[in-house]
Amino acid sequence: DLLNALYQACLADPLVTLETNRTVISVDERPKSIMVDCADGTRYDCNMVVAADGLWSSLRKFVHDDGAPLSVGYVTYRGT
Repeated sequence: DLLNALYQACLADPLVTLETNRTVISVDERPKSIMVDCADGTRYDCNMVVAADGLWSSLRKFVHDDGAPLSVGYVTYRGT
């Protein structure tokens, strides 16, 4: 499936670091990098941040603050 293919591609690329179980508290976009601060004190100086933490993403507001999700009448079904 697509999710597994993307995951495997990330694992195979030495330039990609996957981080899980982190709570982002701030994102500072700089001229040549992005500084990400996490609740546990971890700091990341990186080239790219992907907000892939779901519909109610806590990271999304730092990347694209367009408000809370709202229903527009469409339904999506997902399966494995």
